[in-house]
Amino acid sequence: MYGCKVVCFFVILACMFSGTFASETMDTARQIEKGKARVVFYNSSFKNSPVLKVRGTGNVRITQGYEYATDYETEVNCSGYGNQTVLKVSYNPFEGLIWWGKIGSADYRLDVPSTSYISTSLVSSSPGLMSGIGARYLIFPETVVTPALGADFSLTLSEIRFDRAYQLRFETAEGQIAFIISKTMSVFEPYGGIKVYRSYSKITDTQTFESTSGYKDNVNLFGGVRVKLYRYEWLIVEGNFIGETGISAGVGLGF
Repeated sequence: MYGCKVVCFFVILACMFSGTFASETMDTARQIEKGKARVVFYNSSFKNSPVLKVRGTGNVRITQGYEYATDYETEVNCSGYGNQTVLKVSYNPFEGLIWWGKIGSADYRLDVPSTSYISTSLVSSSPGLMSGIGARYLIFPETVVTPALGADFSLTLSEIRFDRAYQLRFETAEGQIAFIISKTMSVFEPYGGIKVYRSYSKITDTQTFESTSGYKDNVNLFGGVRVKLYRYEWLIVEGNFIGETGISAGVGLGF
């Protein structure tokens, strides 16, 4: 009953909140023993497509000499490119749910389209901060014949400051549900699955406090492999495909 309540809690979070790209899982569906933990240190390169909604007021002419003011809202599809370094810690305090948290820094560039042929490119003036929390639930354990299946629920937040000339703050939040399937094959453990997430982005002028924001829903496929080095050490590589793309690589330690 407790596990069901927690799963429902993260489903609600995923529906309410959102981020600019699908968060990497960097883990398989393998269950962690009670009282054990995993640490993964990795680097990611990604490309995403944040959406911002621009609102304003303009005049609309119906006939000669007659026009009226109206509010309008336009969606602006941007392009983002970034690199991030992350430390992720997973822990199983009880039987059932595996809890995890992550923290890291990111460099980011946001290309905002313009009505002219030149787009505005915003570059982070210093590494931004990102953090996230989540829980993973093992639906079916791995057997000799069948693979393991798990569900991962997460909430990730980030904040990036752009060039000093612009004085802009870019904030994101992301709620994500990922279904992971994995199977151990000797020292290799390939895994993959599907992610469903809602992404939210907000950019604020820190001088005038004016802001614009937007969100989008997306589905993403991912796949990777974990390679065992020693008993408690491994390498892991993961890729995101379709829409939001990225590649991540890192090292893991279990204890």
